[in-house]
Amino acid sequence: MKLTTENFFNLIIGNEHINFRCFNDLHPGMGGLPKAQGYYNQQIIDKLEQLNQQNRGVFFAVNGSFNDVDVEKFNAVFIDLDCEKDEENRRLSEQTINQYKEKKLKELNDFVKTPTAIIETKNGLHVYWSIDESASTLEFEQCEKRLIEYFKADPQVKSQSQLLRVPGYYWCKETDNKFLVTLRQLEDVQYDIQDIIHALPEYTSGGNCTTNKDLCNTKVSIDGTKDNKSSSNTDRYYYTGSRRQEKIYKNRPHIKNRDVQEMRKILQPEGVIAHTHDQVWKYLKQQDLATFLGVDNPQRLHCIFHDDSNPSAGIIQSPDTENFVYVCQSSNCGVRNSIIEATKHITGMNESDSLRFLRQVYGIQYAKNTFQYKEEEKKDHNLDLLRSRLNKETYPELYKLMGRYTVILKQLNKMNYGFATTEYFCDKKGENFFFNSIGNLAEEFKKDRKNMSSIIGVLTYLGLIRKVPHEELPKDVLAATKEIARKKGQKYYATYFSIPYYDSEVMDFAVKKAREFKEKGLSIRAFSRELLERSISKAEADRVYPQTKGEDLEKSAERRELNNKIDQLTLHLIDVKGYTTIHELLDFLTDTKRERNRIYQRLKKLLPEMEEKHGIKKVRLNKKLKLTLDADLETYPDVICRKSAIEESKNKIF
Repeated sequence: MKLTTENFFNLIIGNEHINFRCFNDLHPGMGGLPKAQGYYNQQIIDKLEQLNQQNRGVFFAVNGSFNDVDVEKFNAVFIDLDCEKDEENRRLSEQTINQYKEKKLKELNDFVKTPTAIIETKNGLHVYWSIDESASTLEFEQCEKRLIEYFKADPQVKSQSQLLRVPGYYWCKETDNKFLVTLRQLEDVQYDIQDIIHALPEYTSGGNCTTNKDLCNTKVSIDGTKDNKSSSNTDRYYYTGSRRQEKIYKNRPHIKNRDVQEMRKILQPEGVIAHTHDQVWKYLKQQDLATFLGVDNPQRLHCIFHDDSNPSAGIIQSPDTENFVYVCQSSNCGVRNSIIEATKHITGMNESDSLRFLRQVYGIQYAKNTFQYKEEEKKDHNLDLLRSRLNKETYPELYKLMGRYTVILKQLNKMNYGFATTEYFCDKKGENFFFNSIGNLAEEFKKDRKNMSSIIGVLTYLGLIRKVPHEELPKDVLAATKEIARKKGQKYYATYFSIPYYDSEVMDFAVKKAREFKEKGLSIRAFSRELLERSISKAEADRVYPQTKGEDLEKSAERRELNNKIDQLTLHLIDVKGYTTIHELLDFLTDTKRERNRIYQRLKKLLPEMEEKHGIKKVRLNKKLKLTLDADLETYPDVICRKSAIEESKNKIF
């Protein structure tokens, strides 16, 4: 792979806007902080180069935002390896800095997880590991701490909204000795963040690490006492907002770090065989919650579910069910939670992952039948394919379309296996089915519901998952589903999914659909039943969206009127001047921002059908097409014009 800034952003940011900020390298804090946002194209490059020539360092937001609270997903974990100044705050010699860089490059090359990118800066290296979208805030912070300690990196460079220098631009702090920030290594690799975490030793420092002395100023030993270099008063135990909670929840660090082995060592579980999910739930709720949390006095606790200055919580056991319950008497809290909710809260995991962790801790195994062995084989095969073979070389079209969503497919495959019990819960193709709402999936993967719905729609369209039609559900399951919808006042019933075995037939179908997706000009963000019906066919829309099978697209008179208006206006403008633009159409159709967005979404859904019906196409304007259309435009935006004009422009000679 070529060592270019464009390729760097493709691997770290993907096909998304980038947030840039330019600092005054000579006089930090002076002259404002110019920003730029957009794709890394020539317009952005020109602006950044101009600012760099003014001695401004060029930085970008690694995870897309300038503020931690606005970060929606994590693109990468990173470290700043910086050869610091000497004890008198003088910069070290160039020879010493270069030796430091070479030493760190060797350490990075020896590390089991190859970095996605290594960038050389004036005094060190910036290192990135691209990660998939499943990483939680807790995992990001945990991974950063481990990377910093392992490589003895700058402990200040670890925030969710971290800004780092863009390769290809100059470090300008010394005008007579500028340094070009340069890409040293670029690898097309992306990781599940847990794979990186597990490749690193556990974080042990109680304080900041220095980078130039290869030691940590503050350490905490295994028994909670300070070593002779420690200046910290902290210990290994957890406390929330108050020193009085010190040493109460002794097992919390192990639970928080999901340390199964340490928890098993403490609890010494005997292990059990369960036949149903209900048996697992019942068994877990009857485990001594005080022992699990490492609590000595379960009757007087500072609540873990809220900041608690006075003890307001306790652990009780129900005489009827024998379940242990964590109870808080505070009027601001009032929780009555089981071991499952406590684990979710401490780890930050969702319910299914928390249950998996608890099953491992207590040695709970399901008694498998032939059907479950078959489902396990399917899960292992599918996950192996997603990990090792779904790449640019083996399935290029498929990878380009949904490579960033393999983490969602992996999780869906794991969910599917988690619900595999008997053949009774199978669709007509004999595949196990399971339920999960779009809302739950959106929350788990930190996406809005509309975006999550579109992604699930595309995965169904590709044939990598299947939405089970309600007529294939067992009668009692369908009856229960209808009753739940009735009680909640929901128009549509819950969606059930099944997942096929990813054999050559399934993968060939997925590749075929990925090509069709590109040829039809479809988009993930605008993907919907209506888009499919207008772009491909009603039968295809029914396959992907079986729950709304048979619905009339044109049932809304207002929608029909808007569709006709867009259709007629587009053709009128093309007939009059040869072309139009999205911006121009929106200006004619509305003058309010809210309506503009609504009409824009409608226009995107209609455009594929209009292209088929009227022989028009939306394309990027170029010099030849501009000359053919006699377009009076200063820039080169997307235009909508006749396909014949596009063909004619190809023969233009300047």
